Amino acid sequence: MATQTSKLSAQLAERDERLHRLALDKAKLHQRNGVLTKQAGVATQLAAASKLAGERAAEHARVHMERERVLDEQARALRLQLDETAMLLDAARKRCAEGAAVRGEMDERVRVATARAEDAVAQLTARSAALEATAQALRDAQADLSAARAQLEQRERLGDGGAAAKQVEELRFLLLCSSCRKRFKSHCLARCMHVFCKDCIDDMYTSRQRKCPSCGLGFGQQDIRQVYL
Repeated sequence: MATQTSKLSAQLAERDERLHRLALDKAKLHQRNGVLTKQAGVATQLAAASKLAGERAAEHARVHMERERVLDEQARALRLQLDETAMLLDAARKRCAEGAAVRGEMDERVRVATARAEDAVAQLTARSAALEATAQALRDAQADLSAARAQLEQRERLGDGGAAAKQVEELRFLLLCSSCRKRFKSHCLARCMHVFCKDCIDDMYTSRQRKCPSCGLGFGQQDIRQVYL
């Protein structure tokens, strides 16, 4: 009996020891669970903070990438504008070069035309002066002829008309066309200043040669001038 009681007491003591150890283990587990819970809370906060930081970093990266995309598009647009501006500049330079060449050519043409015009004016002035001199000579000859005729008529009335008639005939010969010797001189060739009648001038112009019969110099329609006596 005592032995059983002793065994039972030992068993109870052992059970109490186990319960005590279990209680200690439970307390340790509870304490450890609290620590783990705190650590889990801290970890959750850190994870949330990390997630927020990641989201902020992702947003920052997205904004940065969007900014880079916009800048790239602006850079491409600027490059296109620069290319177009360069093309327009090249075209403008070519037009300027062509304009300068055309201006130089036109200046040369103007210079040549001016020189020709000045030469034509000088020739026209000289021919006009020569034509006026010829016309004046013909007018003088006509006046001499009229005076000779008057003198001839006077001498015929007085009975002495031989010398006057000869003088009148000489003056009349000077006024006759040197080509046909039939009609009086009425038109002049401005190139050589030789004077002929209108019919002979027309015959010369309608022929293919169109050369002065006195000197052989060619002439055109613009060289024919009428002489008024």
